[in-house]
Amino acid sequence: MNFTTLFSKRNEIQQFMKIASSIAQDNYPEIMGRLFVVNAPFLFHMLWGIVKGFLDEKTVKKISIIGGSYKKDLLKLIDEDQLPVFLGGKNEVSIQRGIFADAFE
Repeated sequence: MNFTTLFSKRNEIQQFMKIASSIAQDNYPEIMGRLFVVNAPFLFHMLWGIVKGFLDEKTVKKISIIGGSYKKDLLKLIDEDQLPVFLGGKNEVSIQRGIFADAFE
């Protein structure tokens, strides 16, 4: 999806995000401990600026958007032997990286 298409659908996206965030916050408020988004593209930062306005402040504080120098930021909170190898750590345990993992390899 290109930026023009995305921008033209911004009202629908905002409406969806309001509903989705409301459901998540109302029914699953404390499920997420912390969330780190690493190597996010510029478009993600733009969308995050919109999306976080619909989220509860407690939820927003649990989410960290980290750029290309993510390893040093993650190592402030996670021991290197616990950080997965694909994030620059030493933990070689295989973990499922999500449904979009193949797109980033």
